[in-house]
Amino acid sequence: MNSKDGQFSFSGFITHNIVFPENFSIGLIYKPREEKGSIVLLRCNGMHGGTIQNPHHAYSHIHTVQADFLSQGSKIENHIDITTEYSTLETAIQFYVNKIDLDPHDRQKYFSPPSGQIGLFPKN
Repeated sequence: MNSKDGQFSFSGFITHNIVFPENFSIGLIYKPREEKGSIVLLRCNGMHGGTIQNPHHAYSHIHTVQADFLSQGSKIENHIDITTEYSTLETAIQFYVNKIDLDPHDRQKYFSPPSGQIGLFPKN
């Protein structure tokens, strides 16, 4: 996917542990055209077990890369904010598409909001 002005290239990812549904990650990757590699700009993570070294893992949290670290050559998304904006994969996806300002057509096509209703019959 490209930026709205077409000058920048991005991709995204979603990972989800089927055994532990609270363990997920949704991210935005910047792919610079003028250099090799890519930079993860944003990761929206669920709870995946806090530890002494990583207490934020006990909460939904957001990793972002900071401009000052990028200017120093670090491409690691080391800024972490605990959030209450989402708690499930479904609500995290909606948070993510709003955060990255995804085009409304693509948002509806690929990430339409959950209806909250469970279907009894399969859709044809």
